[in-house]
Amino acid sequence: MDSSNLLPPPTRINDVHKHYDVAVSVIVMMILATGISIGRLIIRKNTRSFGNDDWAMIPALGIVATAFIYPAMTAAIRVSILLFYLRIFGKTQSIIKWVIWACLALTAVYVAVFSIIPGLICTPLSATWHILTRKDHCKSDQMYYDYNVALYSASLGMDILLLIIPIYPVMGLRMPLRRRLGALFIFALGTSACVAASYKLAVWVTQWQRTGNIDPSWFKTQMSRVIPPQWDSFGYTFWLPSQVEPTVAIIGSALPAYRQHLFHLYQRISSEVRSFSMGKSSYSMDVSNDNSSTFEFNDRTGRLP
Repeated sequence: MDSSNLLPPPTRINDVHKHYDVAVSVIVMMILATGISIGRLIIRKNTRSFGNDDWAMIPALGIVATAFIYPAMTAAIRVSILLFYLRIFGKTQSIIKWVIWACLALTAVYVAVFSIIPGLICTPLSATWHILTRKDHCKSDQMYYDYNVALYSASLGMDILLLIIPIYPVMGLRMPLRRRLGALFIFALGTSACVAASYKLAVWVTQWQRTGNIDPSWFKTQMSRVIPPQWDSFGYTFWLPSQVEPTVAIIGSALPAYRQHLFHLYQRISSEVRSFSMGKSSYSMDVSNDNSSTFEFNDRTGRLP
């Protein structure tokens, strides 16, 4: 369709009505995840428990801090969690060990497939970022939508696998049910990204089918021929959900390293609270005894206290 008679893109950027909430939220999540993970690495180093899972988290942090390469970032986080499982279960559970290695191989396939496909959608790949020429070098928007649905679905499936793997070995341990459930809860924290992945997939599917309140004058511009109307909320439908998932996964996988410190902190706070309560109770008893003695003395003299 000839678009030469349509209004061209503006030559001057007007940021008067620009919102920064998405950018601020993404930056805060990046700082939070990075800070907690650095603390995890320091704790592991100081306790001499630094393992392969910690080494695998370092490239994930590098990707988070320098670029947004979704398949590589989520894969690095999953590799760290799988190596953590391998450290705990690999020496005693041979079946679980092979399951973990199979998941590591599946993660490699995941990265390869979803890193190659974007090159097939746009040729050259740099055409993805050139809005006005994207239609000339890229496949249809439907293909881009299908790619993201497949990517998010595969990501969700792998997160669910990470959630399921510890159930069998933990439930087979000879310990009270309460402690086994507590251990499963700790493992679930590291794989809680499946909740964010589910939300991200649901948002992407529902928002793509939405046209929103589009100003009719928009269709008089050249930009309306190359940007789907659903992208008017791209920050909320893509960037926020895509950043929430790795942030939750990074924080959850780091919490086991903080467990001992949090336990000591809890004990210290509990001890302080008990000491304060006992001191207050002792003070109340002393005051009560003093009042009782005063009442008895005055009772003997026939005077009111």
